[in-house]
Amino acid sequence: MALSRFLRAIFRLPLPRDDDEADRFVRRTFLLHFHPSRVKPEHLRLRHTWCMGGISALLFGVTVVSGIVLMFYYKPSVGEAHASVRDIESVVTLGPFWRAVHRYASELMIITVFLHMVRVLLNRAYRPPREFNWTVGFVMFLLLLFTAFTGYLLPFDVLSYNAVSVAKGMSDRVPFLGRALAKLLFGGDYIGGEALLRFYVLHCVALPLSMAALMGLHFWRVRRDGYKGGL
Repeated sequence: MALSRFLRAIFRLPLPRDDDEADRFVRRTFLLHFHPSRVKPEHLRLRHTWCMGGISALLFGVTVVSGIVLMFYYKPSVGEAHASVRDIESVVTLGPFWRAVHRYASELMIITVFLHMVRVLLNRAYRPPREFNWTVGFVMFLLLLFTAFTGYLLPFDVLSYNAVSVAKGMSDRVPFLGRALAKLLFGGDYIGGEALLRFYVLHCVALPLSMAALMGLHFWRVRRDGYKGGL
C-alpha cells in the first residue's frame, strides 16, 4: 500500500491494468513520454538501431559528470590553468582517472553521434515528418564539435594555445562577420585571459545546457513524429 501511494504521488495516475491504460499512462507521464508506448519488434533488433543515439546520450551524461568533478579543481586563469591541470594529473586523488574518462567519453560521443547520423541517413529516417528532428540532431552535432573545440584551450599549454591561434587566424579571414565573431569569441585581438574565460563558460555552462535542452526536444520529437529505428 505504501509503495502504491508513493508511485501514485509521483505519476499522479493509477497503475495500468490493461494495454489501453498502459498506453494512456505513457502518454500522460512526462518521464515516460520521451519514448513510444508501442514499438514494433523488428525496430528493437540491434542491427536495425545499433543504439547509437542511446549510447551517445549515456556518454553525454558520463562527460557531464566527469566534467563537474574536474571543475572543482580547475582554475580558469592564465597563470593557474596549466598548473591546475598538472595538479589534477599528479596531486588530486583519481585525477588522472576522471580526466581520462572525460576525454575518452567525449571523443567516443563524437564517434557515436556521427554513426547515429549515418544510420539515420541509411534508414531514411530524416524524411517527413522527421525532417525537423534531423535538423535538431545536426545542430546538436555542430554544438558537440564546438564544445570539443572550446575544451581544447582549457589546459592552456603550448599545444592548445597554438592550435586555437590557428583557428582564430582562420576565423579572422571569414568574409564580413569573421573579425567581429572572432573578437566576440576570443574577447580581443590575442588569446589571453578573456579568451580562456569565455571558452571555459562556453565549455562548462552554455554549450552543455544548450545540448541538454536540444536533446530533450530531440527525444520528444522521436516520440511525437513516430518511431523509425529508435534512438
